[in-house]
Amino acid sequence: MGDILARITARYGFAGPIVQAYELPALLVGMAITLVIAIGLTTGIVDCNAAQLAGIFFDIAVIWVGGAAIAIFGMTRLGHFARLAAVFILLLVSTAWASDVLALVSLPYADAMFATADARLFGGFDWPTMAAAVRPHTNALTVLSYAYASLDWQPILLLTMLCWFHEYKFAWCFLVAWAIALAFCLMVFPFLPAVGGYVHFNIHPEAMPGVEVMSAWKYPVLLEKLHSGVFRTLNYGSLNGIIAMPSFHAASAVLLAWGYGGVKWLRWPFLALNIVMLVSAVPIGGHYLVDIVAGVAVACLSILLANVWAGKPAYRAAFAAGR
Repeated sequence: MGDILARITARYGFAGPIVQAYELPALLVGMAITLVIAIGLTTGIVDCNAAQLAGIFFDIAVIWVGGAAIAIFGMTRLGHFARLAAVFILLLVSTAWASDVLALVSLPYADAMFATADARLFGGFDWPTMAAAVRPHTNALTVLSYAYASLDWQPILLLTMLCWFHEYKFAWCFLVAWAIALAFCLMVFPFLPAVGGYVHFNIHPEAMPGVEVMSAWKYPVLLEKLHSGVFRTLNYGSLNGIIAMPSFHAASAVLLAWGYGGVKWLRWPFLALNIVMLVSAVPIGGHYLVDIVAGVAVACLSILLANVWAGKPAYRAAFAAGR
């Protein structure tokens, strides 16, 4: 077997460890977040649908291993994309389930504090007045809804485009920033959980006819079930974002605008889209303004840390060697 592997690696120019230096930071963050889930399960804080959890993590492993194998055979573009996608899905899934675990041990809701902070820091801003002001503008709210929902597809498209144009170094740097931002948001969440402006001020979906995305009303339902201990099972149904502070939508808007800056032909259209997505986080996502400020700050810090890491000799050497 050793001789066979040696011939394969020599034939296809593979060298170095299976897990490359540029993969480690995002992969380690994903594993650390997964550890929160493991602690929740072993301590009895939560239980789970074992088949569903094992199935998802097995699929992630298969995608990653497939990407590593493909890279050995010289299909660099597809190999990078498969591993990037695997780590991205790991971060997505682990953060959602880890936030469920943390919701069960989180502090009381901080909505009243956030509403007060908005009023004091932003010239008397208050949610009911904002909702009443934007309610008649149904077309604008619909556009904002589509921008808000673009978070569902923007990251994978970006990773696809970066791999297509062989921007592997920047693709991994982007994923590290994404991972750091998720970790920051997850760490803050149990100390400052919130149901958001719509639910806190008892503004129902019927009162906002232009809003096409219902997440601002749906996530507090799961959050309340977890927060009160009524729901304790990790499964497909609990794979929802319940973190409000900092706003990951705001953080992702900054991260994606930065990321698409690395794709020449998509730079300006996606800058515009992500500015709109940033704006949409309040009237569509139900976030407080302080959530948005915190999310932007998290994104900027994450980009800074990712760029510092990308300047490390091990990272540069991995790509200098053609890996």
